[in-house]
Amino acid sequence: MPQGVSAHFLKLNDGRSMRYALMPCDAPIKKGTVIILHGRNECIEKYFETMADLNKRGFATATFDWLGQGGSDRL
Repeated sequence: MPQGVSAHFLKLNDGRSMRYALMPCDAPIKKGTVIILHGRNECIEKYFETMADLNKRGFATATFDWLGQGGSDRL
């Protein structure tokens, strides 16, 4: 996991948990936040390099594992 990325779990109304990752931007000039919505059969780890690249360009990033994928609960 790149430095600055934190992963957490969000408890959903139906009791299942969804894993998500955040990478805040500590650049002096922040350009915004990019939400990465990846495809099925992928997980947040695949996008750590992309998150780090966007962070270097002044963007915070957020992504999550869809239910049934990665570290999120199964359907």
